[in-house]
Amino acid sequence: DDRPGAPLRFLAEANLNKIIRTREGMVDPGDARAEIHDRIRGIFGSGKGGKPEFEVVPFPGGPSDIPDDASDRPRLVVLSPDAVGIGSDSDPVPALLRRLHERKGADDKELRLRRNHLVFLAAEAARKETLRQRAVRRLALAELKKPVHLDDLAEHQRTMVGELEKKSQTDLAVAVQQCYRRLFVPARAGAPGGSLESLPLDDYDASEKPGNGQRAVVRALREKGKLRLPEDQPDAPEYVRDKTPLKTKGEMTTEALRDEFRQNPALPMLIGDQVFARGVRLGVEQGRFVYRCRDLLFGPDDPPGAEIVVDGESTVCTVQYAKNIGIWPRPAPKPEPDPTPDPTPDRHRGAKGRTGEDRSGGGRPHRQSDEDRRERPPGVWSGSAEGPMGEALARVREQAQQAGVSLGSLTIRPQEWGDALRLLKAAGTARLGAETTVELEGGYETRDGSSYCMQEFRGTVADAGPVVDFLEPQCRDATSVNLKIHLRLTFPGGFPPTGEGWEKLAGKLGRWVIGAAVLSAESPEAKS
Repeated sequence: DDRPGAPLRFLAEANLNKIIRTREGMVDPGDARAEIHDRIRGIFGSGKGGKPEFEVVPFPGGPSDIPDDASDRPRLVVLSPDAVGIGSDSDPVPALLRRLHERKGADDKELRLRRNHLVFLAAEAARKETLRQRAVRRLALAELKKPVHLDDLAEHQRTMVGELEKKSQTDLAVAVQQCYRRLFVPARAGAPGGSLESLPLDDYDASEKPGNGQRAVVRALREKGKLRLPEDQPDAPEYVRDKTPLKTKGEMTTEALRDEFRQNPALPMLIGDQVFARGVRLGVEQGRFVYRCRDLLFGPDDPPGAEIVVDGESTVCTVQYAKNIGIWPRPAPKPEPDPTPDPTPDRHRGAKGRTGEDRSGGGRPHRQSDEDRRERPPGVWSGSAEGPMGEALARVREQAQQAGVSLGSLTIRPQEWGDALRLLKAAGTARLGAETTVELEGGYETRDGSSYCMQEFRGTVADAGPVVDFLEPQCRDATSVNLKIHLRLTFPGGFPPTGEGWEKLAGKLGRWVIGAAVLSAESPEAKS
């Protein structure tokens, strides 16, 4: 009281509000920024039941900080409040967000492939100051709670400091979620605003359950129809087919088809592979797809329960494509040959008679090819087998082991043209440790009755690449296909039918050729 003659009054205890304000003025701005960043990481790094639905990428400095690989979970990119501040809903998408979404790498020259695998979260400019003040108060109360400062306070003030410090943690969490209310998601082609569109997040999530930032993101994306959780139902198989290259190609690996959900904004984001696998199974049950994985073929009217594997070997094809390449409906089994004994003597175990029948261990007979009719030098062992690729390779291996020889060459003739073209494309890029040559002849007939007949191609697999690229789409749409393709692997130094080398070669061939094939093998020519 500063009136003349009035007595002065002194408080016996310090004013707590004054002490807190003084301590707030002593907080370093860098410490406040670090506290905000730590709290943002903690809030948006948790999800439903403590398990995050998104993989969080906090505060990227450029496109190189955001991976472009095929992770199981979509990525939630959280921008620093100092990097971007969003104004009103009508404001355009910031240039930094467009750059992070469209580019990858350090030099910004590469285009990002998996754009449908990212969502961006940005702070509102009007709420950034409130967020800073809450962080400063939080640090001030945490410092004031230390024993060295509590000793100067009265007992009830110490209790109040503890309560205020606990409340400041909740207040800061609420401030973070109220500040980060602008979500940017990949837009469909032709949508206003370009490649990204803005979604508002609900405020009540912040006060209802502060500290779980992904909860509001998941809710907004599901209401938009942009996200599928593992327990959700898949999209219609016809829609997936029409929005992916499966419609034009006819066949895709499950790995490539799954990756389309990460690239195409017209498709939803998927958390895990469960929804995708159910979608493939639904397409088979509805008569839209045929699924095959090695020797397994799963098509319409088959008993349910087949496991859908997402990898680079399992494939999904449309029913029409499966009919064109002859794998669906399943072809009738070939009749077993008449086991009439052949009076032609064999000089060598596994040698061929004049009829071209495999007499080396139970292999099926087949018509002679140019490879079979070629004259072989004296003393060169030969063997052959026919059947599913894995079984035929096992038979040839047994024949060579019984004869005690290495392989000088191995000729493969797939029975299905789809397997044959896939074999040539894979062999052109794989390292097989052998000289590869190919013989190709035949043709096809189109839906309109036109026909194409190729004279013959003989040469390397690399030179056959343009021919294969031409034939594949034509044969896929043709009504009748008649292609004869032989791939010959020559091993100049001999190739033993045992050990790790054989297992790797057999594994590759078994992945590329799913159906039946005719194999013929020879030992190396004796050196003079």
